[in-house]
Amino acid sequence: MTVEEKVQAVLIADGGVTALVSASSIKVGLVGQALAPPYISHFPVVNDENRTHEGRVKLQEWKSYQVDCVAMSYSGARAIVVAVIAALGSYRSGITTTSARQGPYANDPLNTGAFKIPVLFDFADVL
Repeated sequence: MTVEEKVQAVLIADGGVTALVSASSIKVGLVGQALAPPYISHFPVVNDENRTHEGRVKLQEWKSYQVDCVAMSYSGARAIVVAVIAALGSYRSGITTTSARQGPYANDPLNTGAFKIPVLFDFADVL
């Protein structure tokens, strides 16, 4: 199972997240077409493979894994951020979160008037 599949499984199974965003509006990858807010998109940004002389080790570090939280209000987007951090904030489905950083909010270019708040996670993913 890829890290994207693991994150997707955690987010759609979490009641706190799906109370704010329907499971069908949680997507892997950059959203190329306008989804009606609220929605979540998530994707890996940078990873490091740990290697030894014997080959690849059983742990992969994702130095930045981005989760974009989008809603029609800043407070709505912020509530999604809180739920996402709670859902991914500990060991779940083979992923250990080592840190989470909230980025600056921006207007969502796909939806006029919507707010997007990115959250960057550092993961250690068990392969």
